[in-house]
Amino acid sequence: MYTDKQLQNHNRYRHLNSSVSGSVSDPEEGCSPDYHGDQPEEGAVIEAHQRYIFSNCCSEAYFKREFMKKGSGLSYLVMFANAQQVDNYNDTDWKEVRLHFLYATLVSKFSRIDRVDLGRLIGYALEMNQDEMSTSIPTSGARIRSKYIDGKFALLKNLPRPSVTMFDGHAYVSIKECIADLLAHGVPISLITDGNEVYPDTNVSKIAESRKAKRIYRNAVAANGTDKNLIVLFINEWSDGFDPMSSSKGNIVV
Repeated sequence: MYTDKQLQNHNRYRHLNSSVSGSVSDPEEGCSPDYHGDQPEEGAVIEAHQRYIFSNCCSEAYFKREFMKKGSGLSYLVMFANAQQVDNYNDTDWKEVRLHFLYATLVSKFSRIDRVDLGRLIGYALEMNQDEMSTSIPTSGARIRSKYIDGKFALLKNLPRPSVTMFDGHAYVSIKECIADLLAHGVPISLITDGNEVYPDTNVSKIAESRKAKRIYRNAVAANGTDKNLIVLFINEWSDGFDPMSSSKGNIVV
């Protein structure tokens, strides 16, 4: 019910003997305690409005305004949510109203982290001077998809990453390419730097200092013929296919 005719018919047949409801909930609950708006000129409309009653205070606060002027209910919700103002909602630009409702629709589908990222995104956009920007912000679904996701020059599609090969329903990635990608990004890594034997009284605080790691380093030097320009890494191979009765952890140093 949002047209004048619908509201009048509803009140005429459903609330003919009803009294006007009393106070509504506190504004903190999403409803306004008072209504300040332009009164309609026709007495019949005023009478219908006086019998216009909802048990839900949010519905009453909204439809009282919508009853007076179509579209003012949405404007009221926007102003009430932003500044808890109920008097100047008629001055809200309709584009501004649409912006906030689209915003609300999107964030209702997002996770908490996604909402934080969206807030940062809009903050960055508002801070930048449009005259000084050398790039454009896409505003259509097709342009967003082309610029960021699926296009030939899309930002995400052209991020550096190891190649993934699909075979028989499984994904395969080259270990060499993973290592190259890791080193190229400059991610802090733990290297095996020498092959000196570990003695019983030696303090070992990490895997790279263990006896097994020293053996890996010596094998790498022997295979390479020299330790010049040699980087020795260890890999933790994890699998969820281990029998829990025979292994408490799924980590193997190779």
